[in-house]
Formats: sequence, C-alpha cells, structure tokens
Amino acid sequence: MPLGDLLRSLTERTDAEITSLLDTARAAAAALRQNLDRRRAERSAGTVEEHTRRLQGELERAVAEAVRAERGAELQARARARDRVFAAARRRLPAAGAAPAYRASVPARLTAALAATGEEPVELRCAPDLQSILEPLVRGRAGLRIVADPAAGAGFLLRTADGRVEVDETLERRLGADADALSLVAVRALEPA
Repeated sequence: MPLGDLLRSLTERTDAEITSLLDTARAAAAALRQNLDRRRAERSAGTVEEHTRRLQGELERAVAEAVRAERGAELQARARARDRVFAAARRRLPAAGAAPAYRASVPARLTAALAATGEEPVELRCAPDLQSILEPLVRGRAGLRIVADPAAGAGFLLRTADGRVEVDETLERRLGADADALSLVAVRALEPA
C-alpha cells in the first residue's frame, strides 16, 4: 500500500476515532448536564416547597391573629354596647321603682324578705318615696325600724341588727344579679337581623 493511501487511511481512522470520542464525550456531557439539571430542579423544587410550606405557616398564623384581633374588637364593641344598655337601664330604675306594677309587687317582696329574718330586730332601708307604702305593711312588727335613705335606690334593703342576714330587694341589685342573662338579651337585640 502506497504511503499516501496509508496516511489517508490512518487519517480517516483517526478522524473517525476522534469523531467517535467527541460524540461519546458530547453524549456523556449531555447526560451529565441533564443529570445536573434534574438535580438542580429537584433541589429548587425542594427549596420552593420548603419556602411555600414556611410561607403557608406564616400566612395561617397571620390569618389566625387577624381573626383573633377582629374577634377581640367585636367582643369589646359588644361589651361597650352592653354597658351603654345597662347604664341606660340604671338611669331608668328610679322611674321603674315608682311604676304601679313594681309598687304592687312590694308587699309580696317585703313578706318574703321578713320571713328570711325571722323575729330578729331589723332595719328596713328604702327610698323616701317608698316609705309611705312600707309603713302600713310593717305596722305592729316589733324590732323593725324604717330608715328613709335617698341613696337606697329603687326598692328596699332589710338587714338584721346583728348584720348576719341581709335581704337586698333593690332594683339595682336585681339588675346586677340578672346581668349575665340580660347581657345576652341586650347583645342579641343590638345585633343586625
């Protein structure tokens, strides 16, 4: 084989081997790049997922705090409204104490209060305008003293001399004792239909 043909044959074989090696290297590089891209994508997805999970948690906490704050503001508004209703009711107690329906209930209330004190000496404190109603009801009872007290409020207060028994039949006390139940009624009445 002539030298030129030999050189050409060697050059072609070498070129073919170089082309084959380059193709193999390019395929390996592409596979490596694809593998690296896949790993990078997985890491990115994991990072994004973790970031999303953290943001979701922060969002849930922020929403819960906003709901809690809004609920607190609503409860405070309800409490203020309830307090205004009770303040208005307290202002009306003197008029309620002068109402015929209340005055008609006084004898039964006084009888029940006196039954609680037995035969003990008692002091009966009442608003001055109620004294004229109470005096005929207790006439003849020994050990009972009526004291007209403008600070007594609407109704009366019965106390034994030794202070062991006290019966508070004032409208102010009754309003206070029924405050929880009345609060619910007042707040529900103020809510929109």
